[in-house]
Amino acid sequence: MPPQVLLRQAQALSDRGEPLEARRICEALLRRSQGHAEAWHLLGVLDYGDRDLRNAARHIGRALRLSGGANAAHHANLGLVEMASGDHAAALSSFRRALRLAPDHAAAQFNLAVLQERMGELDAALAGFERALGLDPDLPFGPGAWLQAKLAACDWTDLPALSARIAQGVRAGDLVAEPHVLLRITADEALLKRCARTYSAARFPPATRPTGRRLPRSGDRIRLGYLSGEFRAHATSALLAQVWSLHDRNAFELIAFDNGWDDGSPMRRRVEAAFDAIVPVAHLSDADAAQCIAERDLDLLIDLNGAFGAHRLGVLARRPAPLQVSYLGYPGTLGAPYLDYLVADAAVLPAEHMPHYDEKVVRLPHAYQPNDTFRVTPIQTPTRCEVGLPADRFVFCCFNQAFKITPRIFQIWMSVLTEVTDSVLWLLDTHSTARANLRAAAARRGIEPDRLIFAPWAAPVDHLARLGCADLFLDTVPYNAHTTASDALWMGLPVLTRRGGAFAGRVASSLLTVAGLPELVCEILEDYEARAIQLARSPDLLRQIRETLIRTRGTSPLFDTATYTRHLEAAFRQMHARCRDGLPPDHFDVAI
Repeated sequence: MPPQVLLRQAQALSDRGEPLEARRICEALLRRSQGHAEAWHLLGVLDYGDRDLRNAARHIGRALRLSGGANAAHHANLGLVEMASGDHAAALSSFRRALRLAPDHAAAQFNLAVLQERMGELDAALAGFERALGLDPDLPFGPGAWLQAKLAACDWTDLPALSARIAQGVRAGDLVAEPHVLLRITADEALLKRCARTYSAARFPPATRPTGRRLPRSGDRIRLGYLSGEFRAHATSALLAQVWSLHDRNAFELIAFDNGWDDGSPMRRRVEAAFDAIVPVAHLSDADAAQCIAERDLDLLIDLNGAFGAHRLGVLARRPAPLQVSYLGYPGTLGAPYLDYLVADAAVLPAEHMPHYDEKVVRLPHAYQPNDTFRVTPIQTPTRCEVGLPADRFVFCCFNQAFKITPRIFQIWMSVLTEVTDSVLWLLDTHSTARANLRAAAARRGIEPDRLIFAPWAAPVDHLARLGCADLFLDTVPYNAHTTASDALWMGLPVLTRRGGAFAGRVASSLLTVAGLPELVCEILEDYEARAIQLARSPDLLRQIRETLIRTRGTSPLFDTATYTRHLEAAFRQMHARCRDGLPPDHFDVAI
């Protein structure tokens, strides 16, 4: 059969989700002749799909040499590999070469925009996404990526239309958005589940044969593996560091599978001290990482990323452990058959919501989100002048990421500022474009732009210290404060939230309920607005709440990490026991 016919067959197989057969054809062609540039290129694309980045770069590079560097698709796909490898400068050059050769190459334009967003060039990214989708409206996950950038920039132009387009596409089963993007705009759990299922099936389908054992070991200690890209100075480790150090080492063995890097931070040193071993997997392909994990003979593999950050869903799809658990990193279902359990609590995941989750739900007795009471607690609060705040104004604040600020919640904040005339709103300065857009949006709503004050990024201990300068933390919906809410409550700063309809929007209400402050959880936005105004006019009540938070910090279940760890271990034990006894995963609540 002619080589071009075979290559078309291989491409069709790859497009249908049959990479092994596609690879077999490419390798057979290359055994006949080493000069088939497109066979090398497709082989590299298949390597990229397996996250075998070293071979992907080598094989696509071979294709480029054979084509004389004149093929735009080769440059564009090499850029993808370089971006995944963290070499942003090389990726930028590759995407630009592709676009010089083919200015209307939609995929190259789209991936250049993805890279520009990662590099903090939000304005360029927004223009790039718009151009790419103009060239090809059906780019996989394109509308969601554009929406993500717009939310990060607080650019709400045509946001309802784009959100509706994405929702319609998700309902149709189209590849319009990654699930973590949808969390930012909707609390429709049926829609979130459909999006997660579509994404996982298309990008990370389950392997036909598991890599690891099907049953737990029979040893004395349960062997836990934690898989994460954030074993460093990061919110995930900040929440879990004390839990890891408190695990019962007579009952559990701990292995960290690190898909990130050693940043040399004090947090990294704490992580190293807590685990029996740290095994780097960032450099490994999905197949090799799964084999590496399987060789450690785990009983449970706990995934801390889900579809966020430096995740390895492609590793989990190969099932390197008999039980695989989604925990902490992703507030929703992943819609994948290779995640057996999801750790939650009754506030974030009521029983009537469970049908919207493909994982079996394990609910802890208090809040599912842990806390670190070993963290350095500031002794002294800076003055308001030192952090750029007026000394005599009421300070509302929100230190959530800018992408969580929706037009609806911002409108409520502006209404509150209108009513509380001697107040300011203190926000996290995530990007100059977001800052300018928020100030412009305030002005359009009749609020002086300088009443929005932006706080720069700060070291964790400095951030905790400056929280004492605020009076009331205003939460966001449909995506709540998570770690930022814990930080505020730890420092005695009251948090006002509205209970959302989905997991991501119910975390702050979980934390507040366990902290003994259910009165700060509102059910509708109208009550949220009225309560914010009332609290701003009730300094004695706010002072009492703050004093209660500080006084009970040592006794509240929210900050009782030792008891939390025992509950988490009880959950792991019960998962392990069911599997060992031949029982399938099932929902259960951990008893107090």
